[in-house]
Amino acid sequence: MLPDSAWWAALAAAGLVLAGAGLARWRRGGEWPAMVIPLALLVALTLLLGGILASPRQLGERLPMLALLLGGPALLASAWPHRWVGRVALGLAALLAGWWMAGGGLTAAQPWPVLAGVALAALLPGPALARPWQGPLLAAGLAVLLLASAPPGPWAQAALLIASVAAASAAFGPVLPLAGRVALAPLLVAVAAGPVIALARPADLVVAALLAVAALLGMVSGWPARVGQAALFALGAAALLLRSKI
Repeated sequence: MLPDSAWWAALAAAGLVLAGAGLARWRRGGEWPAMVIPLALLVALTLLLGGILASPRQLGERLPMLALLLGGPALLASAWPHRWVGRVALGLAALLAGWWMAGGGLTAAQPWPVLAGVALAALLPGPALARPWQGPLLAAGLAVLLLASAPPGPWAQAALLIASVAAASAAFGPVLPLAGRVALAPLLVAVAAGPVIALARPADLVVAALLAVAALLGMVSGWPARVGQAALFALGAAALLLRSKI
């Protein structure tokens, strides 16, 4: 579960998002208030991990800096809220996620399979997040899977904080604003990919695969797809818990 400090991080981040949603309703629209979503993600992860490190030694410590980097594409999507700009922003955010989780400029030899794998995977949640309630559903589902698989490091706690931000973002409406999609999609994949990069246990691979399948299901409209996503997360978590007890 979350330590006490992380509960305060979750409350602070959710409060920021709710304030932004209130501003959006007061202004009756506009993209700029939604920038509180990437800001809240940055605040939550920074408070959880104790700061923003440009040269992290541990994979988990890369998350706050990644959230900061994703503010750039989110800002681009807010400044020019057009469909093609949104696609460019999502693509740029996915590349940033792959580059940073692969080590950024910290090593002379880049692990290109990691960069390519994370970047490609980070493209999957973007279209799904344009559907109603996908932000809270995917984030909460990932948190449940990570709690069940229990990877070493801050991954499950980070997923819970991200889920709290995604849940608060529902105050903007059933569809996550574009700035939120640009920041949330790569972070979800980065959190799922972290344990795979670090250890690549079978349970870690299962979590990443289930998130990818759930994101693909999220692109389908209708309640059967939502039931399928919920069942996928529930059965996956149950199987991971059962495996850990054997």
